[in-house]
Amino acid sequence: MDLCTPAFNNQLAALIQSVDLPPSISHFLAAPDPAEAMIKLSKLLVASAYKIREEAKISQADEELGGDAYGDDVVEMNGAVAAMKQPQVYTQEETERLDQALVTFNEIGAKKLKNYRTNTKLHSAECTVGDALVTVRVKAEVRAEPEGIVAYTMGHAPKYTAAGIEARSSSLGLNIIERASDHSLYAQTTYKFPAPLQNRDLCNIHMWRRLDNSTYFVMQQSFPHVSCPVTADFTRMTTVRHFMITKVAPRLSRVEMLCQLDMNGSVGRRLNRLLTVPTLTVSLLGTQRFFAATRSPDQYDEGDAKELGRLLFFGLKKHRKNESDLRNEVDAVIAKYSVLRACQAKHRILDEILLNVLNNKMLKNAFTVRSPLVALTGNEARRIGKSLANILLCSTTGEIAVDEWVITFPALSELADERPWFRHAFGEIATELLGEASFGVKFRACLGAGLSIMDLFSDGAVVTEYFITGENDAAWALLAMVGVNTLCQLGITIIQTSGLKKDKRKTMALEFLAVVAFLKPGIDAYRVSSGAEQQPGAPMSPMFEMTLSRCSELVFEALPGMVLQSVVLLRKKEKTMTAIGSLLISAASASMTSTTSFFDADVDPSRRGGATSEWFGLIPDQGRTLAFVNIFVMYALHVMAKGFSIALLAAVNTRWLLGFLLGDLGCLFAYKILMKDFYYFVAVPPSLQTIATLLMRTGEKIGADFMGSFLYRLPLMLGASYWLANLIKNQVAVFVLAYLYIEYAPEDDAKLGATTVWRISGGLVLMWAASFVYFILKVADPKYRWTLWSTQTGYECTRGIFLNNTKPEHKIAIFRKATAHWEAAIGAEVKAWTMANWGTWVAEKPSWFTERTISTVPDAYIPPEDVLMVVF
Repeated sequence: MDLCTPAFNNQLAALIQSVDLPPSISHFLAAPDPAEAMIKLSKLLVASAYKIREEAKISQADEELGGDAYGDDVVEMNGAVAAMKQPQVYTQEETERLDQALVTFNEIGAKKLKNYRTNTKLHSAECTVGDALVTVRVKAEVRAEPEGIVAYTMGHAPKYTAAGIEARSSSLGLNIIERASDHSLYAQTTYKFPAPLQNRDLCNIHMWRRLDNSTYFVMQQSFPHVSCPVTADFTRMTTVRHFMITKVAPRLSRVEMLCQLDMNGSVGRRLNRLLTVPTLTVSLLGTQRFFAATRSPDQYDEGDAKELGRLLFFGLKKHRKNESDLRNEVDAVIAKYSVLRACQAKHRILDEILLNVLNNKMLKNAFTVRSPLVALTGNEARRIGKSLANILLCSTTGEIAVDEWVITFPALSELADERPWFRHAFGEIATELLGEASFGVKFRACLGAGLSIMDLFSDGAVVTEYFITGENDAAWALLAMVGVNTLCQLGITIIQTSGLKKDKRKTMALEFLAVVAFLKPGIDAYRVSSGAEQQPGAPMSPMFEMTLSRCSELVFEALPGMVLQSVVLLRKKEKTMTAIGSLLISAASASMTSTTSFFDADVDPSRRGGATSEWFGLIPDQGRTLAFVNIFVMYALHVMAKGFSIALLAAVNTRWLLGFLLGDLGCLFAYKILMKDFYYFVAVPPSLQTIATLLMRTGEKIGADFMGSFLYRLPLMLGASYWLANLIKNQVAVFVLAYLYIEYAPEDDAKLGATTVWRISGGLVLMWAASFVYFILKVADPKYRWTLWSTQTGYECTRGIFLNNTKPEHKIAIFRKATAHWEAAIGAEVKAWTMANWGTWVAEKPSWFTERTISTVPDAYIPPEDVLMVVF
């Protein structure tokens, strides 16, 4: 048939329509020219052949890695869950036994036990140890439905359990003696003990009962069975182990396990603790690992991925001292977890990346790997894995480090896009690595804390010098600044600890001691670097607490102290190295605080993907270490130039200085009022809104004047256009104030010569200008340069949070902003949105719909029937 005839064209179109093809393929084959359609069809067939071949290779590789080792367990688990949903008939004896077990659970749960350090965030543990009896309480979140967890505790994962027993040299076997019903069974577990101790066994009855729609109770306790007699080969132990399993969200349950174990025989207290407690406290890890290992890769969400990262690190960290053992364990773990095995089967590089990330050894030489994922070699994957250690050195959190790591290498970017779990899992591993760093804390956090402590001691040396030289007023003023900062730090401590749910008084006392002993900067740095989580009842995260403490030090001690010391230094004929060194340390400390505040905010992945993401990204994805150094130098030069010029004006006339500062502040308020952008963005009660605005705007102005931080360019703060004009004004003012000093300062022996003043002023300003221009042209991401001069106001930015975002977790952030910014303009639209969606959020409980988020929503924006409802 002629390919150009209408008949062929019609027959080809009819053939395409007769086959149920996906719309994308049908559109691909559609063409006015039949010959072109045939060419496209040929290409499609070739591509399909390659795809089939690729999938075959992946399937073969998956089998080589061990295949779906626990597929039979998943089938059995699903069957057990289905059986659990059928009505269960309990005999009177079973009912009485479960009731007594529940009483025992509550009695043990009411006891106060000692905290036991588990070295992981996967669970918490408490315990007490008698001569023979051990009591352990373990709490954990398991990412599975309660029915699945009950099925697991009832022994419906035999292959997985057997594999775990073989991997633990202390265990000999698990034998299910009898399944009496869907809700009860008898089992024997045998354990091998080191000589001269005799081997031991347990004979238990397992039984479960549903307490309500979201809660299950599982009983495990010693009970004799005719098929499990006591023999001379084993010492029979007695145990009570019960589980309370509560659903808290879809695929997420809270599990509390209480266990009492008596090993019987001759076992001392110390030996009992060494042998028994570590085994019992990790017993829920097996449950967490099973569901993580058998979960399908397409079911992994962010929470699952973070749990995976913690499980990987906790399971592999003990092998990190021996690379050969670590490699074997990495291979075994990849084969065990379906999500890892699927990635390794396709790309064959995950093992090298994971191995070298866990080794955490820095590379001596910088390198670039530009290969795409499909062409990535094992050697390149090895180098990429090792590079994370270098990035961790200059990162505040593991999440930020992994974000930079992924962006740096194109292959990792492809892998993270293809496997969304990758970024979150390795973010948790990186967080754990920060806590295990050889220095105990990250380099940058240590540097910031070290500068703060050095600043304090240098101020002490200057105070001593002032008292010796008769500068008593200056000495007392400097001490007053230290005192005010200390009081502010104590206030922050009270706010942070007053709402703690546990050990409130003890924690508050220790925090007070750290403040008055001037150890708080180092302690804060350790918490941040080790990935410490926000304590229950604490209003601030460790990162925010450290930032707030450093800002307090900046405002109340570092900056005013630097200005005071500069004024005294100008008035003194003798310029001692102690005074000059103290000034330089104060400038470096202030610069470090300001640099880390901006840097951490700008590179934070949650901000770059948050409700105001268009304002975060000025720091480039690559070369962040250079950016950090550039910003630090720029801020240090700015603060020295500002401090020097203010000191020059103070030496001329303090009234002039006061007028200059107040006039400058007045210009800010006039600008904000003119732009209809007066009220500060923080949501506070209306009665406090004006005073809060005055205080916060004043603080921002002082920070922007003395530091010039890019953070103040945000529209919710000064605004980009005002910030840029203010920055230029401060540099020009250095020369103006230098001129006033030369012309009007009293003539005496201490007065600096005109040449010296111009050299210092010009040198500081010119070096700052060079560093600023270099950052803008060579370092900053060009896509975000517009944020340096934008005229967007805070009110417009706040309303954009709701109007310009589509994700509900971003839109609802508008309630964390002052109502003066948005309620009059879009309040009705916001209310209609929350009223329409609140019921869905309550029912589905998305991860972002937390108690903290709910507490920010005013009652008027919540359906009346839900205002008093306890959602969680």
